[in-house]
Amino acid sequence: MSASPEELQKALDRLEAEKRGRDLGFVGAAAAVCGEWLSWIRMPGIALRAPEAAADDIPAASLKGATRETYTTTYQRVEPQAREERPEPERWEYICVTVQDPTEVDPGAIEVAQYAVAGDEVLIADLDGRTMGVRRLGPDDDPAVVARRLLRERRPKRSGKLVFPNMGVA
Repeated sequence: MSASPEELQKALDRLEAEKRGRDLGFVGAAAAVCGEWLSWIRMPGIALRAPEAAADDIPAASLKGATRETYTTTYQRVEPQAREERPEPERWEYICVTVQDPTEVDPGAIEVAQYAVAGDEVLIADLDGRTMGVRRLGPDDDPAVVARRLLRERRPKRSGKLVFPNMGVA
């Protein structure tokens, strides 16, 4: 029984792909598939190898065809550690920050809050006294500048895209 030249070429290509896959460290049907997939690598001097598996990487149970060991994960609730209490601030200062610049049609927007220094932290609070944020002071930081920056960062950023209301007009 003689094979056509196309069939012979197909068999030769399959064998070449399998050889290429074996050179990369694959075995069996995976060698042929991976070798065919990596057939575009034909440059001389390029050598690819799959990492060698150590004997410890493959569980003995999987080699024998037995089922793999299963492990149960248990969780336990851990009580949070008590935070250090920050000292009570002695004096609150009012700050005013421009959060939206005025335009021809919009008067802009400002945020008014108060800040205080407690230890090495700056606290900002609304005018009712509810704390809105805390930031640790660096060695050369000015508390007023840090408080203004923190207040300005709390404002959501504008997306910049225009949104038109649905007026019901087609």
